[in-house]
Amino acid sequence: LPSGILLQSANNEQSALMQIGGTRLEVHGTAFVTAQNANSYPIVHVLAGYTVIYTEAFDLIFVPAGGVNRAASVVPFDTASVALLPVQLLPVSIRLPAAITEADIAHLTEAYLTTLATAQATPTPQPTADPTICRRVTRGTTTLYAGPGDFYEAINSLNAGVSVTPIIAASDPDGRTWWQLTTSNWLLASQIRETGLCPDVPRTQNITPPRNNTLSLETCETTNGPLRAGQQVTIQFTPPAFDNWGEARDAVSIDPGRISIGARTYRAQATSPIRLGTADDDERYLRTFYIVWNAVPGTHRIVGDRLSYEPICTLVVPVG
Repeated sequence: LPSGILLQSANNEQSALMQIGGTRLEVHGTAFVTAQNANSYPIVHVLAGYTVIYTEAFDLIFVPAGGVNRAASVVPFDTASVALLPVQLLPVSIRLPAAITEADIAHLTEAYLTTLATAQATPTPQPTADPTICRRVTRGTTTLYAGPGDFYEAINSLNAGVSVTPIIAASDPDGRTWWQLTTSNWLLASQIRETGLCPDVPRTQNITPPRNNTLSLETCETTNGPLRAGQQVTIQFTPPAFDNWGEARDAVSIDPGRISIGARTYRAQATSPIRLGTADDDERYLRTFYIVWNAVPGTHRIVGDRLSYEPICTLVVPVG
């Protein structure tokens, strides 16, 4: 496998950011950044979700899952080129590091391996635990969700062996038990190992839904659990890619798009053009059209409309 940096965000709605020279990477999901050598262009491999690349020319490149794109070139670090910088004007004194050499890398690697071998040869004393004390720790890497179900937005994750404190329990439609932690996030109870004398976690049927949600008219699915009355819902659709920047730029002038909920029609807003970076020579652009709707109870037929593109969803918002 090539060496590189693996970037991963908590979910596709949130992003992990990385700056490479004048290029900014906004990773929604998982991406692997590598290069053939120190002077070559960084290569971005999107493994899941998508990544937006902001170039030095203020261009936006959208790279979907499975796509590969080249970021801007990186200027190698040169100690001599920064020797005359007015660092004395900075509010905090700093020291510029010298460029690392192959000999430095070899020396540090040998020192690390020596330290690791010494640590492995020295047994770690194990404290004697009280067998009656309740302990709840994660069995493995565990995902935290915004609600009691994996159809809610993924918020974060916990490593194996992390201690947790559940405050209430609830069941999802499949009958699986979920625990809400003191941080308000939820995880599957089966992902937790209990030792000692642990009291039962009190159950509840009243789950406070997340305040925000997003509905895709292409899939008729939400990103943060089922729709609930009172949620601020971003309803969106993404027409087929525009062939060039000019078409994407003028799209809202030609047809701004609309979203109808029942008999009421709303004028849509549109995101800025995002380049579809499936290949270096791909000059197509995407724009997402959306409205923000305060969900009310009932059965709703929702229709997106722009030129001949018309995605349709029918869904139910329950009371309460």
